[in-house]
Amino acid sequence: DVSPDGTSVLFMAASERGLEELYRVSLATREERLVARQVGQGTWAPDGRSVLLLRDFQEAPSGGGDLVAADLESGREQVLHRDPLKRMLEPRWSPDGKRVAVALNARQVGLNDAIGVFDSASGVFDELPIALHSYPGTKVRGHRWISPRRIVLLLLDNGETVSTAGRVALLDVERRELTSL
Repeated sequence: DVSPDGTSVLFMAASERGLEELYRVSLATREERLVARQVGQGTWAPDGRSVLLLRDFQEAPSGGGDLVAADLESGREQVLHRDPLKRMLEPRWSPDGKRVAVALNARQVGLNDAIGVFDSASGVFDELPIALHSYPGTKVRGHRWISPRRIVLLLLDNGETVSTAGRVALLDVERRELTSL
């Protein structure tokens, strides 16, 4: 993931203990700096001064996790949202830099995934269910903002991680409407 100003790159690496760590490397100097330990994924904030991290609960059988903001200068971390039941995946900033969307993985067959949207101004985290027609166990396998209020989703209908039955859908975050494309 390239920084907003194009000077650094975020990347994941395994530690000696096998835990994932997030690093940034300067493209000018090739200097690597540790950003955070025990991280599932990370992405730059639009201002380039902080990153968003996803951290799974290692000990939780339910598989929940945290959405964390980490300041690059001080190293200080702040938990923005904690979900005890769903694993968070693929943090994506909206084009206007005001919201972050994450896929919320239910980790149970027959339960639908959801999209979580964090509003950076208000601090509110909103969970938007993903239910199309009568497809139990719909799973989110990819998502991208296409405007400040709409997210396109790749959904699998049978609850499996690999499937021949899927669809593309459009989620209007403000109206809380999901439409199959």
